[in-house]
Amino acid sequence: MSKSNPDQDKIYSQTSQVYTSLQNYNSAYTSYLMCVEKQPVIDPNTGHILRDSSSNKFVYSSANCNKPDSTQLLQQIDELQTSISTMVGQTPTNTDSSMNHTAQNYNQMLSLRNELDTKLQELYEMNGSIPVIYRQDADSAVYATILWTILASSLLYYFFTKRNL
Repeated sequence: MSKSNPDQDKIYSQTSQVYTSLQNYNSAYTSYLMCVEKQPVIDPNTGHILRDSSSNKFVYSSANCNKPDSTQLLQQIDELQTSISTMVGQTPTNTDSSMNHTAQNYNQMLSLRNELDTKLQELYEMNGSIPVIYRQDADSAVYATILWTILASSLLYYFFTKRNL
């Protein structure tokens, strides 16, 4: 097993916190938008929802709605960016040994996988496995013997029936 890097663990936990805060903020903002849309400003002259003349959009009142605070989310994002930038500036000390270890493990796993594939192929008697090939050889021998027996019987029948005529 490989050792975990404390910087990577810190970045992972900070990323997880940012995602959680972002989801919470999005939920709160969605609730805020739904609250605002339920409070349109009515034009007293027409009785319809008031439109803004400059943008031609409906006007809503947000007096009774609380807009979510994004300062905590922004602070967590800043902390994550700082952690990432300080980690990127560091030079890894064990990159070569880690890479060699990873390559060696990869090669061992490939050979183990090939060995397991071969054993499973024989166990499940898949096409191309040794038991399947032996069974096909035995079946072919049986069918060839049956054909030779039919040929010999036919020749004997023909020989004895035509000889008596």
